[in-house]
Amino acid sequence: MAMLGYPEPALTNAVVALRPWGNSDAESLAAAWDDAQIQATCGVPASRTTTDAERWISGHLKRASSQRAIDLVITDDDGRVVRGEVGLGPFDQEHRAAMVGFWIGADYRGCGYASAAVGLVASWVFAQGLTTLVAQTTADNIGSIGVLQAAGFRLLDAHETTGAQRWIRQTPDGEAT
Repeated sequence: MAMLGYPEPALTNAVVALRPWGNSDAESLAAAWDDAQIQATCGVPASRTTTDAERWISGHLKRASSQRAIDLVITDDDGRVVRGEVGLGPFDQEHRAAMVGFWIGADYRGCGYASAAVGLVASWVFAQGLTTLVAQTTADNIGSIGVLQAAGFRLLDAHETTGAQRWIRQTPDGEAT
């Protein structure tokens, strides 16, 4: 399997478009980092200014070329409104697998954008040669569980004490790793 880079052209379906982050998105990213729900479920930096967001965005090409992460903005048809993010990484080349994560801005939750984005990115990575995507959430994160189910994932395992869950989606010939 070849290394993945950013999809060209940008990925689109009837609901969302996915594209790389750009400097003009820094204010939206900083605002998302300040969202309490995003802070509770995603890793966000301690310092969350627009300058911090610009710095993070400026590293996206390095993260992608090193296969640490490919982060895509969930947006509308014209690409201007940041609705959220779907990200891939780390990658496991040997098992043709990757982790997938996502967040959605407060104004866009419950509208189907995350499910559409996760399903779209899954179709794209499978066409690129990956066979397995894995997502992590917790049993009390009902929104994320609904996104994963709608995007074709199934529960792989759950930790009874912590509530941590791993979800998986595979190609028909993929095998759990």
